[in-house]
Amino acid sequence: MLEKIVILTLFVTAIHVSMMDGMIFGKLKDRIADMLDKFNMSWAKSPLYECNICMGGIYSLVIYPILWGFSWDMIQAMFGVIGLSVIMAAVIKYLYHGND
Repeated sequence: MLEKIVILTLFVTAIHVSMMDGMIFGKLKDRIADMLDKFNMSWAKSPLYECNICMGGIYSLVIYPILWGFSWDMIQAMFGVIGLSVIMAAVIKYLYHGND
């Protein structure tokens, strides 16, 4: 289970970081943001790409069945991913912003 949590967290972190400004999918994020704003759905930005922790819940429920099939273990994995994403968010903040 721990291996699956780490793999899912790395997936989520990779998606999150690659959609930051200046990264490979930064322009895609801007287009998605424009579309969400146009349809008055700006609340969906956090679970889609802005919040690494919020993304953990949504993306783990999507990616887990693709990689390992549907199982009730994915609920446990989701909470593990959310918890590990808190640590990853702190690491990302430290790497990008230092001790601010």
